[in-house]
This record gives sequence, structure tokens and C-alpha cells, in this order.
Amino acid sequence: MSLIRLLLITLLLGNAALASANTAGNTGIDNLFGSANVGSTTEFLPVHQAFRAGIVEAEAERIQLQFDIAPEYYLYRHRLKFELLGGDGQITQVKLPDGVDRTDEFFGDVEVYYNSLNVELAVAPGSAPASQLRVEYQGCADAGLCYPPEILLLDLPSAAGTSASGSTGSAADSTAPANDSSLWLSLLLLFAAGLALTFTPCVLPMVPILTSMVLGRENIDRPRPLPCRSATYLAWRLPSPQSVR
Repeated sequence: MSLIRLLLITLLLGNAALASANTAGNTGIDNLFGSANVGSTTEFLPVHQAFRAGIVEAEAERIQLQFDIAPEYYLYRHRLKFELLGGDGQITQVKLPDGVDRTDEFFGDVEVYYNSLNVELAVAPGSAPASQLRVEYQGCADAGLCYPPEILLLDLPSAAGTSASGSTGSAADSTAPANDSSLWLSLLLLFAAGLALTFTPCVLPMVPILTSMVLGRENIDRPRPLPCRSATYLAWRLPSPQSVR
């Protein structure tokens, strides 16, 4: 009987130990996959949605652009690079605001930007304006993902539109004096034509008549020749009966 009791106790202890071991193993596996599931639920944005860049203002000697940074994402200051393409202009200075100091697991102590970033570029213009701005940047997420370096090409406003508008304005300015001169020339020609009509044969017979009526007598009453002049003008302008027929 003692031997049987000993075997029963040994079996019970073995089952208890085996059960505790299985419980500990299941707990470790659950913790492992549980942490993996927690990490897998984090969804990261595509790089072009996490960091959106665009030109705000572009002039001959200054270019201003802005980065819109998604929440819980940041850009590295030391990874920002800018270059003009398609012309012979050069970027002489890059003006960046102060960022946030951060101890990064990839680069150590760095300066980063959150939410938004305004960049101002001083440009030394050349003979040919640039057509594009090459932007290189790199950023990460607070959750632990670091994106590889990205290159973005931004189109700059064409200088052709500016030159075209400038030439249009100059053409309009040069057309205005030409129009004024042509107007005065037309008035002068009309005056000369009217003056020439006074010496046509049909008008010449009226000259001595009007002269004698107005200036023939010194004591003439000046308002008195008015009815005579009116009657003479109407007789001259009205058609004759033969012409009516």
C-alpha cells in the first residue's frame, strides 16, 4: 500500500509541474504575440502624405516654400538640401527657423521640425531663370519608423509669363503715344481738307457777295446782314425745280 501511495503522489506532483510549465509557456507566447499585434496595429503614412512641400512665393531673388508635417512626424534639419535646376541661378543662403532638440535613435542629438516648416531661399539670379527646385529631405515618425531620404522636384513659375506681361505693358505704353499722334494728325488733315474746300469753284462766287454785304459799308448795322446771309445760304443749298424733276 505504501508503494501505491508513493506512486500516486509522484504522479500528482508530475502532473502539477507539467501543468505549471504549460501555463508559463502559454503566457510567454501570448505576451510575445500580443506585443507583436500591438506593434502591427500602428499604420504609418506614405512619405508624401507625412511631409507635404510646396512653393509659397517665387521671385527672381527669393523663393519661399513650406512643409506641412503630419502630427507625430518630424523632419531632420541637417537632412534638408535645396538646388536650382534648369538655369544658371544659384542659392546663396538658406534661412531656416529654430527647431526642436531631440535625441534620435538613428542620428543621436539632432534638431527636428514638427507640424510645419517655412524655408526662405536667397537666390543670385543668372541670365537664364531656373525651372525647378530640387528638394531633398528625410523624416521619421515618433512611433519608430524612419523614412529613407526623399527627393522632390517643384516647378517654379516660368519667367516667360513675366517677360510676356512686361513686353505687353511696354507695347501698350508705346501704343498710347502713337494713338495720340495719329489723332492729332487726323484732326490736322481734316482741318486742311475743310480749308481746301473753301477754295472750290462753287464757293468762290460767294466770296465777293458776302464781302460786299458785310464789309462794303462802314456804317452798316452788323446784325442787319444776317437775314440776307441766311436767305443767300438757303437759296444756295435748296435744289432747283429742274433738279427735283
